[in-house]
Amino acid sequence: MHPTPAQPRTVLVVEDNPDDADLLRLASRELPSAIGFHFVLDGEQAIAYLKGEGPFGDRKAHPLPDLLLLDLWLPGIDGFEVLAWVRNHSQFKDLKVFVWTDSSLPEVIDRASRAGANRFIHKAVAFMRGGSAGLLSGISQAILP
Repeated sequence: MHPTPAQPRTVLVVEDNPDDADLLRLASRELPSAIGFHFVLDGEQAIAYLKGEGPFGDRKAHPLPDLLLLDLWLPGIDGFEVLAWVRNHSQFKDLKVFVWTDSSLPEVIDRASRAGANRFIHKAVAFMRGGSAGLLSGISQAILP
């Protein structure tokens, strides 16, 4: 599942808000080229990507991710369901899952933590307060050797 040191690391971003996705795309330009971002719009696409189904069948174009950056509030299959799916498949037992959300409710964070999230990033901190550098640094530290 993990690339060799010469291969780029992959972050799969599951985000339905085009503004948030665009902000992350812009911020990610600051990361080393050793990290590639792939974006999907909802939980159904995230699971299809992870399975390598449909338009995500070409693993050269859509490599397995080293980190999943997961919005919780998605249409259809939500982020909690995606997280549960990931943690119920042994192939992804080592996949790092960073939940990013607009919610700061303790019960939301607790629910995602119990479901297997590795880290939480509040979107307001990541974007509105200029914390995108911290978000990207955390992603880099989590997946680069």
